[in-house]
Amino acid sequence: MPSQVTMLCLQELDSNDLNLLKIITFLGLKSQVIFLDDSAYALNRLQEQPAADDACAVINCKALSRVHVSGGIEELKEFFISRNASVLVYNISPNDAAARTISSLSGGKLRSVYPLSRSAQNYTISNENIYITRHFHGLSFGPIHREHDFTFNAIYDHEDMISLITIDDHPFFVKCKKCRCDVFYVANNQIVDIDMKLENPKRIRDYFSQLVPEVMFLKYVFGDTCWHTEKVYANLIIDDPLLKRKYGFLNYRTLLEVMDRHNIRATIAFIPINYKKTDQDTARLFLERPDRLSLCVHGSQHTHNEFAINDLSELNHKITLATQRMDEHERTTGVPYQKVMIFPRGIFSHNSMKMLKYNTYCAAVNTEAIAWENNIQLKLSDCMEPIVMRYSQFPLFLRRYPASIEDFAFDLFFGKSLLIVEHHTYFKHGYQNLEDFIREIRTLDSSIRWENLEAIVKQTCLIRSRPDGNIDVKMYANPLHIVNDSENKQTYYIKKTEPEPASIQAINIVGGEIMSCEKNADHIAVIAEIGPGTRAELTIEYADHYSSNIYRHRTIDSMNVLLRRYLSEIRDNYISKSDLLSFVLHTGLKGVTWTRDLMNNPKQLND
Repeated sequence: MPSQVTMLCLQELDSNDLNLLKIITFLGLKSQVIFLDDSAYALNRLQEQPAADDACAVINCKALSRVHVSGGIEELKEFFISRNASVLVYNISPNDAAARTISSLSGGKLRSVYPLSRSAQNYTISNENIYITRHFHGLSFGPIHREHDFTFNAIYDHEDMISLITIDDHPFFVKCKKCRCDVFYVANNQIVDIDMKLENPKRIRDYFSQLVPEVMFLKYVFGDTCWHTEKVYANLIIDDPLLKRKYGFLNYRTLLEVMDRHNIRATIAFIPINYKKTDQDTARLFLERPDRLSLCVHGSQHTHNEFAINDLSELNHKITLATQRMDEHERTTGVPYQKVMIFPRGIFSHNSMKMLKYNTYCAAVNTEAIAWENNIQLKLSDCMEPIVMRYSQFPLFLRRYPASIEDFAFDLFFGKSLLIVEHHTYFKHGYQNLEDFIREIRTLDSSIRWENLEAIVKQTCLIRSRPDGNIDVKMYANPLHIVNDSENKQTYYIKKTEPEPASIQAINIVGGEIMSCEKNADHIAVIAEIGPGTRAELTIEYADHYSSNIYRHRTIDSMNVLLRRYLSEIRDNYISKSDLLSFVLHTGLKGVTWTRDLMNNPKQLND
């Protein structure tokens, strides 16, 4: 396996070179840059590498074209062919210079580069070569980017040429083999800047052609020495229902039969204000089947903007109240809950994340990644991590509705857990939709493990193999579970970004031994040893500078809040089951909205 990525480019790095270097660093790989202005000097630099090392090179097509003009391309070809080498040629545009270069380098297998036709719509990923295409295998989706994406004119009678990605049956991402050398070509002239700010953090797929082929190549070449997740997890989250035999279209026993049939787990996002309404028979079902059913915390009173505030005192009160009610629910029913928060309506503030951290919650799970204040713009690289960590370094897991399967493929490809969210209305026509979607998810990765939400949170981390045989770990949630599946004692180098290291009172491990621990300006670094076949739990204890000095007053729920919950239950259990009542309610609400808007703006009558 190569020890680093060698970039071959022109004397001055262009934007594609810089952006590719960022991707290489993001994946945890080392790199060196060799300029191709003097091809003889560049070849000497390449030959300095130990002959035993595999070679990995990424080459800017513009630089390669200049070498081709000067007659040095044959020497480069001979060098890579003589090695067990992997090469990626990027920044390819439809011009004569690029066409001559790739034709020469590929031995005539790729003859030219063409702009896309007007009818071109989708990327189609090969259903073979899964070791390269990974979770995208067999998928077809868009949108394509006509200004940056192109296709190759290829000769298909070569057995050693594989089209990994096509656009309307024309090769876009190709692998050609010559002796021991694999050369990859991607017909695109732009690599995305992973430091760019995103308007919609859940739409990474818009940058598929400008990001994924390069990551596929690097993961294929470097394997476990890239940052990666060891296992992939999934969980079904159902928002809002009470623990009754039936709630709306949800029947817990029928759901349990489906979960048993497909070996999955579900988490009920339970609203704490409903803590006195649980049916004992349904509670017993949760107690009997913790392998399938569990609870987490869904807000406090589930009002529209209850976490869209920055007042630490009020936030602490709401979180404390939610916790007290969940504790009381557990005491009276016996049903345990997981300290994972799901925000009502997906609305939260930066400070709400901070207060969850100091109230010893494990994580937040949400459909939205942008905080209510909208004063932190997420970068593409933030959304390529398994968890969003931009809010007080408290983990924010993103979840999705069961719609576009390619979005879930992106999540798996970048090491995210599959958190699927729905409401009771999803089961209006039965459970077939859920069963079909579970089967579809399993086509992406047959090794997906369904776990409860808290277990997923605690086990989510990135790891990579070190040259000395030990393991680097990038920690996100607190606590962190690490399992040493090997037959030998293993040393783990654990690092966690921490904006307030002074607030850390202690770092402990159960099931292992801490060899050293450092608190730096913005992170902590722990070296721990864990025995063979052992599960260890690393825990960080924070000093509570917030909640201990904040006045906790007794809350009497307002009539508005109680009425809202009561009406929600009527809607879910009765109105939603009648098409006529649903139509009347929907029409009435539209009328109320129209009347309110008219009162605020009477000029509408003249429009």
